[in-house]
Amino acid sequence: MIVSRALSRIALLLSVALAGEAIAVDCSLALIPLPTQASIDTFQATYGPCDTVAGDLIVEDVSSDPITNLDGLAGLTSVTGSLYISNSPQLGNLDGLAALTSVTGGLYIYGNPQLGNLNGLAALTNVGATLQIYDNNALSSLGGLSALTSVGGTLDIELNDQLAGVDALTALTSVGADLIIFENDQVANLAGLSALSSVGGEITIYGNGLLADVNGLAALTSVGTNLSISVNAQLANLDGLAALSSVGGYLDISLNDQLVNLDGLSALTSVGASLDVYDNFGLSDCAGLAPVLGWPTLPHDETADGVAGSVFIENAAGAQSPDDCLEAYGIPPVPPPVPAVPVPALPPWGLALLAGVLGICGLRRLQGVR
Repeated sequence: MIVSRALSRIALLLSVALAGEAIAVDCSLALIPLPTQASIDTFQATYGPCDTVAGDLIVEDVSSDPITNLDGLAGLTSVTGSLYISNSPQLGNLDGLAALTSVTGGLYIYGNPQLGNLNGLAALTNVGATLQIYDNNALSSLGGLSALTSVGGTLDIELNDQLAGVDALTALTSVGADLIIFENDQVANLAGLSALSSVGGEITIYGNGLLADVNGLAALTSVGTNLSISVNAQLANLDGLAALSSVGGYLDISLNDQLVNLDGLSALTSVGASLDVYDNFGLSDCAGLAPVLGWPTLPHDETADGVAGSVFIENAAGAQSPDDCLEAYGIPPVPPPVPAVPVPALPPWGLALLAGVLGICGLRRLQGVR
């Protein structure tokens, strides 16, 4: 019986491979660990045949049989749990996942020092929870994520020393939780995020030493909670946030040494908590904050602005207080004076008639006094 089942599985795998069709069967274990290259190579023989993993799939090198490729996962189209690809020092690519279209849980790719690209994920359109791409020192591109349209949880791109940009994310329209772009030393722009219109949680853009602008966020109209843009040494402006009208939590813009103005925030009308803009040592023009600070009311009045919490502004001269921002935006216009109503001139006979009427009125008044 055991031999018969094994032969049946092999026959099915071969027929599918020859036909090029998917296997519409689940690998239904709650957790499938793949700690060696041999365990990946024999994945279908051990757990399948299947095209879907109904639980979590963990690819993590923990043995003397190092993981170098994921080719044994070639028939996999979906993971309904989470997929972990982590701590595999000799893994150079994800080509074995070329058929993968969706991950219902999270997708975690971290600690893979030889992973140079994500091209094997070219068919992936949706990640239901968190997508974390973290600490992959050789990763230079997110090129395999060009079909990805949504991330239901957090999108965390962090500590990828060679990553040059996020250009491949052009199809991404929504992030359900947080967007984190954190300490990626070579990322110079966010151009690939040009279709992203909403982030349900917070946005953190921190410590990206070559990031010069945030123009890739031009479609963003709202941030669900906090917006923090800090310690980006080359960031010169925030013009890419020109469509942003509301921040649900706090707004923190700090320690961006080359930032010179905040014109990109001129459409912002609402901040749900505190507004803190400080220690941006080149920032001398904060006029872009005037609308959310309540312009044309001047001096600043916390009861008239669009900030639910406190306001703290301390940067270079010209951007050291809310009033600096309001005054830089322009002195509120003075209402024009109400024009006097002209009195029409009377002809000579009219003047005589008026004098007669006034005289009669004056005489009657005198008679009344007597």
